[in-house]
Amino acid sequence: MTVAELADLVGRLLLTHRLDPDLTMRGIGIERGVAEEMVETGRIQVALEADQVERLRLFASILVRLEVRFGGDGKRIRVALEMPLDPLGGASIADRIGGGIDGLRAIRVAIESLEGPKVRTWRVDH
Repeated sequence: MTVAELADLVGRLLLTHRLDPDLTMRGIGIERGVAEEMVETGRIQVALEADQVERLRLFASILVRLEVRFGGDGKRIRVALEMPLDPLGGASIADRIGGGIDGLRAIRVAIESLEGPKVRTWRVDH
């Protein structure tokens, strides 16, 4: 994906699930005004450095993993962002989101420890 596509994806996910633009600001390492504009327009208006592009890719991956894990339930995603996780040493995703590339990679792995909703199925014979 291009930087423009990633910015659009991140902006749509933040807007859809009513997530704080502060996560983007800390996760990617951009100013708050730029983060808010990205959420509103789906575009990033500043040139990103190489490490910021990688952070954007990882941040987008984290948001997508959370969305898939919780079936698009924004409330569960917001709760998961604040929940302390053992793989992160008891810190939450929101606490660790500004930890650079290594911190984002650790978060991406730690998401696997989150328990998603239980899906119940019934077999019905006709």
